[in-house]
Amino acid sequence: MFVRAMARFAAALAALPLMAAVACASSSVEPASLNGGSFGTDLRAEGVIGEQMASESARMTLALLNQYRAGQGLPPVQLDPQMTQVAYQQAKAMADADYMDHNILGDFGSRLKANRVLNVYAGENIGRNIRTADKMFDWWVHSPVHERNMANPRVTRLGFAVAYSPKSGKPYWAMALASAPLR
Repeated sequence: MFVRAMARFAAALAALPLMAAVACASSSVEPASLNGGSFGTDLRAEGVIGEQMASESARMTLALLNQYRAGQGLPPVQLDPQMTQVAYQQAKAMADADYMDHNILGDFGSRLKANRVLNVYAGENIGRNIRTADKMFDWWVHSPVHERNMANPRVTRLGFAVAYSPKSGKPYWAMALASAPLR
């Protein structure tokens, strides 16, 4: 157990430039392999990312987030394919497992690195079993740790995805937020 904890500590130190602000849940599910950034089981990733970005849920979440940020005096964010990829991998893995966990594919910093999202400030919000994007957004905005991710002034890019469990039909949501690369 000590060796595993030290390995995780070393991995966390390597990911420090990412400065990920994320509330992580503990996991009883072993993370998937991080072999070259290949996550999930969907080989149609590029088409799926385009579908996720064009979805009504993504457009609604973007509009709600930018409206919320404007009310806080913050600049708007833009939907970003790279961050949508990160969000989709998380939502799909949770839906496939029918289990919600920030670390289902390994820690957030490792997933960012595997998707070449480097030297950024980033945060992740996840959810499940909430049926509509506006209700999921409302839940996140009323949760202090999730709201902090959405109201961070450094954030400029948004990835958003929803995937449905083939086992239960539950929706699994993921929002990945990031700054522009830090200099």
